[in-house]
Amino acid sequence: MTNELVNGQTLGPFEIISELGRGGMAVVYKARQTDLQRMVALKILPPELSRDQSYLQRFLHEARSAAALEHPHIVPIYAIGEAQGFHYIAMKFIAGRTLKDVAQDDGALSLAQTATLLEQVAGALDYAHSRGVIHRDIKPSNMMVEPNGWVYLTDFGLARGGDAAQGLTLAGTVMGTPEYMSPEQAQGLATIGPATDIYALGVVVYELLTGKVPFSADTPMGMLVARLQYAPRPPRDYRGDLPLAVEDVIMRALARRPEARFPSATALVDALKQASGLGTRALTPRQRPASPPMGTPAASPPFGVPTAPT
Repeated sequence: MTNELVNGQTLGPFEIISELGRGGMAVVYKARQTDLQRMVALKILPPELSRDQSYLQRFLHEARSAAALEHPHIVPIYAIGEAQGFHYIAMKFIAGRTLKDVAQDDGALSLAQTATLLEQVAGALDYAHSRGVIHRDIKPSNMMVEPNGWVYLTDFGLARGGDAAQGLTLAGTVMGTPEYMSPEQAQGLATIGPATDIYALGVVVYELLTGKVPFSADTPMGMLVARLQYAPRPPRDYRGDLPLAVEDVIMRALARRPEARFPSATALVDALKQASGLGTRALTPRQRPASPPMGTPAASPPFGVPTAPT
């Protein structure tokens, strides 16, 4: 049996249209759900990994963790299943870019853009935390941005929720993405909590504003060791026009001790808005705005977000 799906192939009720991306464990396809006539993002675990129970359980855990979280800024899960030896997760198809792509395509973002986008992620994170779920892999590539500026948090494959997920870390492996991992996560400590996600969100703020991450090294292990031995490089070293108060917010989010960080993701973004002179009002609507018609160019600057940090 081949481990690759091709355009036009059917998998249960889904017709494969094109590949969207792939990671170390799964491949995501754009697909048409033929019985309901809708587009979906279909995340596939290849058969050779499905035979490994640790991978299969982590894959299914992602679906169940996300499906239990109903929030306007968390990608909805439609179904999980297995067909022709492929395990799959069907989820809402987001016609947009990852926040990683936004940063790479558009360069360093303004303070207003950064706060507007991450305000939405913060709400999703705080909701997940209130339900006892820690994401553990917060990074720009796990955030999808629609052309109208609406942001979705995705990929709960490493999420933990109390004792229910304690057996899901692969043996002998520190799980996460080194550039965004907190010191306690890098050490493989069992005391992972909301502060771990808040640290990673701080790294995302740093990256969106400077185009850099706080630590650099030649190897993933070097990246992990650096955050245990050194302080983050101040973001104003890379972008001198950042207000000192903004740098203070970022450095607090990146504090080595979890208890020294912000008490919530929203508290972090609120502090960023205050330090940026944006006030405390919400920058995004409570309900998802209508997307522009197909073929209509997105507003410029990106997503119609103000560019000035006033």
